[in-house]
Amino acid sequence: GQIEPEIKYVLRREHWGKGLAQELVAATCGHAHQVWNLEVIIATVHPDNDVSHHVLQKAGFIRVADRVDEDGTTVVWEHRLLK
Repeated sequence: GQIEPEIKYVLRREHWGKGLAQELVAATCGHAHQVWNLEVIIATVHPDNDVSHHVLQKAGFIRVADRVDEDGTTVVWEHRLLK
């Protein structure tokens, strides 16, 4: 039932700490805005995942809400195309 396009990523542990997530998020959002004309992209992250929160913040995402669903609490981040 979610209407917003969402970015998700997973990296194997041996690739952590190399800046790959940051590059992946930035490139994917740029592509989504430029090619697919998406104005808003969200990301959802577990509240305790400080590294992913930092990656999203560096990529220009803004923390907009905390959602409670069947899996527990999730932090919602949003990236908007600046016009």
